[in-house]
Amino acid sequence: MQISIFGHGLKVTDALRAHIGVKCVHLERDIPDLHTLDVMLSTQSTKHGGIKTAHLMTHRKRVTYHVEESATGPQVAFDLALDKLRERIIRDRDRRLDRAHTSRTDEEVAARAEAR
Repeated sequence: MQISIFGHGLKVTDALRAHIGVKCVHLERDIPDLHTLDVMLSTQSTKHGGIKTAHLMTHRKRVTYHVEESATGPQVAFDLALDKLRERIIRDRDRRLDRAHTSRTDEEVAARAEAR
């Protein structure tokens, strides 16, 4: 998977790049047909400090997914956004499978429910 990392008003350190790389390996294992992932990290100034925002965008089979999450730190914002992206892609994949009228066994449904 090709990962593009950008920082807008925020320096992207080597430690942050390594953290993003490790997390994306797990995402690629769960969802193997992702080819690109664009990560944009930004900061917004407030009275009590800065709020970090992570924007993730990826393309998958005629569908573009865009996710945005904010937190106090860039790693936390990225982790939240990545979890949201993973859930959205899995939900969309399951919805497509249900529409195709494929039958699932009770064990598969129970395993999917436990994974969430």
